[in-house]
Amino acid sequence: MIGQLCNTNTFVEFVSTGPNLSILFRSRSHFPSQGFKATFMFQDESEFGGNLDGPSIVPPCQQWIKSDTSKNDSFTTPGYPKPYPANFHCVYHFTARGRERIQILFSDFNLYIPSEDIKDCAGPVDAVMVFITINGQKERLNNFCGNVLPPQLMSNGPSMSVEFKSYQTPSNLRGFRAIYRFVTNFGITAGEQDPQQVCGFIFNSTKRTNGTFTSPNYPGLYPRATECHYFFYGRKSERLTLMFAYFDVEGVSPCTTDLASDFVEFSNFRTVDRKIPRYCGGKKPKIIESDGDFFRVAFKSNSKFDGTGFEAFYQFRNYVDPLTVKRISGIERLAPWKIDMIPVLMMFALILIVP
Repeated sequence: MIGQLCNTNTFVEFVSTGPNLSILFRSRSHFPSQGFKATFMFQDESEFGGNLDGPSIVPPCQQWIKSDTSKNDSFTTPGYPKPYPANFHCVYHFTARGRERIQILFSDFNLYIPSEDIKDCAGPVDAVMVFITINGQKERLNNFCGNVLPPQLMSNGPSMSVEFKSYQTPSNLRGFRAIYRFVTNFGITAGEQDPQQVCGFIFNSTKRTNGTFTSPNYPGLYPRATECHYFFYGRKSERLTLMFAYFDVEGVSPCTTDLASDFVEFSNFRTVDRKIPRYCGGKKPKIIESDGDFFRVAFKSNSKFDGTGFEAFYQFRNYVDPLTVKRISGIERLAPWKIDMIPVLMMFALILIVP
């Protein structure tokens, strides 16, 4: 599975991993709806990765970086590590396939900035701008300038672009160097990836009883418009305990969609468990324990804001029914001769009941 859509979406793009693509439509609700309309296009591999709408400008340097060509490498300002030229515009286009996402990590960053008071790197200042596609529109993810290393970034879909602009300002600075990766695991290295989910990971106590798991692209900014699920399977005698070491998920309590909130949600079942509230904002959830041997954690981000996400510790523990402990404790408080008489009394009770 490379993608999944429900509710309301517009202009969402998918790129197949090969010459074939299968689309399944499933209706489960009790109410009808309008459905969907989509367009498709077969594109030769030699043309794959171009801008279908055509660039509005043709900058002096333009690079197309496709996952078919290289899964990971680096890209830099012109002439790096020598000083970059003035009055220059360079665009780096990244195109992935399937459920691949583009991950960018800056390893060096040093651009000319006339004043430290410049906010949001706006105005005529040397800067790097990162763009993603939301609902078919090119949206700016963020601007970066000066010498502060940008956070690790990730696309929300199969395309992403990075633009570098310099102005007629004196500069003896080297610019930037960044590493790119086309990843299918959303930057999540824990657990086993579920092939039936776009972003799903399975944690089984038979393989590991404790460990950590994170939001996508952690410790960088999590991608927008992304949903990930974490499934925990324990033995029948086990329960799951979760403890969050870090939590930064954009949103306002009660973390609902109408409040434009990203959120983390928990469930003892495969569907939503309403007794456990959603969590968002900067306050870490308290220690969470499952009611049974199965537990699910869901992370969902919208298309408006982003944050660093979360890091959590999980542990499967043997479960002892407190009622059983209480009964055993009550028996242990009996006199020794009374404890010895328990099997005899039980047998006598069976004799009375069984004809």
